[in-house]
Amino acid sequence: WIEQSIEKAQDCTHAFNSVLRALPWFTLTLASGIFFFLLEMLLDIRQILHLENYRISPFLQEWITIDVKRLKKHNSWSITRLLFNRVETTVAFIAECVILSLGVLVSVWSTSKNLVSNPLVQGLLFIFLVSILSSVARLPFRIYRILSVDTQSINMQ
Repeated sequence: WIEQSIEKAQDCTHAFNSVLRALPWFTLTLASGIFFFLLEMLLDIRQILHLENYRISPFLQEWITIDVKRLKKHNSWSITRLLFNRVETTVAFIAECVILSLGVLVSVWSTSKNLVSNPLVQGLLFIFLVSILSSVARLPFRIYRILSVDTQSINMQ
């Protein structure tokens, strides 16, 4: 009875593994990335249109005092920030597609596998190496944001 159960479990595992191998993982990964990229872009465009057309309601104008000039400056900075984030996201998306297409992650995994024999340490080293590469790739955008985009916010105050 136990041997038959083990055999059935092995058959199910084998069938499941063959289904997983048959799926087009690369295509699914790129398709989901494209979907989320387009969804985020749509939400950013919607937010920008809202900021450009924002008007203070007469009801609010009666109850609170708002410096309209300062509000317009803030909206302008918010739009600049959104546009910059969109450029950064677009470049990151293109980089992710190139990395997936060229098999860079496989190379990083092979490197971590060659350096360490323990599977747990291999996984941690892989995550660490990918994090370092990601940080280096985003560094120019972060520096530009700090030195240019965010200084506009400081100058507004």
